[in-house]
Amino acid sequence: MSLRTERYVALGDSFSAGLDDGSTPWPELTVRGLRDRGERVELFNFARVNATTEDVAELQLEPALELRPALVSLVCGANDVLLCVRPDLDAFEAAFGGVLGRLHEELPGATLVTATYPDPGKFADLRPRTRKRVVEGIARANDVIRGAAEKNGALCLELSEHPGVADRANVGKDGFHPSAAGHRRAAAEVLEALANHRSEEKECA
Repeated sequence: MSLRTERYVALGDSFSAGLDDGSTPWPELTVRGLRDRGERVELFNFARVNATTEDVAELQLEPALELRPALVSLVCGANDVLLCVRPDLDAFEAAFGGVLGRLHEELPGATLVTATYPDPGKFADLRPRTRKRVVEGIARANDVIRGAAEKNGALCLELSEHPGVADRANVGKDGFHPSAAGHRRAAAEVLEALANHRSEEKECA
């Protein structure tokens, strides 16, 4: 076991930042899980509520790069859809790809993790037209996330297709954000993905 303390930086929106509802955000739970495995990890969570991908690029990316982390999670895009009447998915693709691309280029050897978003129209109280816009927008954003992850060698957690998203207990009262159980489920998925990734790296070494 290495005695070196590795840095983990979380970038994104309220999905990673958490809300003021008493729930422990999944990045913190992930670090606890890594420490339980004997790893020395320090968390820097730069994610912010209501952050768009442009916000991540302008306010979070540079501090993250300066820390030279070994692990980075980037989960954003929902606000690019939810906060706009006419979401500009081309702008989102450029911004998200730009952030992930710089992480890949400037942090060689770092493990990058991203995730798709569950259907926000499943439990939220939305009008039919709004629901249609949001569902279609998130689906398109998820396609962008998948493509950028593949291009930049990032692990992409398919939360959009996870059976747990159909469980109301994993979603908060607002119908959008993870509940305490949802954060625990997300952390478990990240920990499993990291374990599988590291196992594959050892096999290829």
